[in-house]
Amino acid sequence: MEIWTCPNCHREFFRPNQQHYCSHHTIEDLLAERPPELTLAFDALLLAVADWQPQTIGAGKAAIIFNNGKAWMVIRPIKAELDVAFFYGELLKSPVIKTARLDNMGKNKYIHHIRLRDETYVTDEVVRLLRKGFDYMLKPTPKKRKKTATTKKGKTKA
Repeated sequence: MEIWTCPNCHREFFRPNQQHYCSHHTIEDLLAERPPELTLAFDALLLAVADWQPQTIGAGKAAIIFNNGKAWMVIRPIKAELDVAFFYGELLKSPVIKTARLDNMGKNKYIHHIRLRDETYVTDEVVRLLRKGFDYMLKPTPKKRKKTATTKKGKTKA
C-alpha cells in the first residue's frame, strides 16, 4: 500500500488526499501533563501492535489514530486513563471491555472501549481483542446493494 503524506500537517494516510482535520499535535503533546503511567501504558500498547502491517500512527487534536487503511483504533488520553476504542463487526464480550455500542458512522460495526491505567492493563486479552479489530478493519467494506423495483408487468429493473 502506498502512503500519502498531507503536505500541511504531515500525517500519513493510505489514500491520496484523504479527507481529515489537519493537526499539528504530536503523540508526545497528547500525553504531556498526564500521569507517567499513561505513557507507560501507551508504550506497552504500541509495542504490542507496532509490527501489525499495514499501519500508520498519527496524532489528531485530541486522539492518537492507528490506521490500516481505515482507522482501526483511536486512543484518547483522559485524566488518569487511556480510552482505547476499536471496531468490530459484532458486539464482543470481555471483562476488559468497559463499553460497546453500535457505531454512529455506517451502522455496520460496533465500537468497543477499553480503559488502561498503566502498562499492566495491556494484557494478552487486550491484545487479542485489538487484533480482532485490526483484522476486521482490513476487510473490504461491503458494497451497498442497489435497490431493485418490480414493474407492473412483473419485470425487475435496477
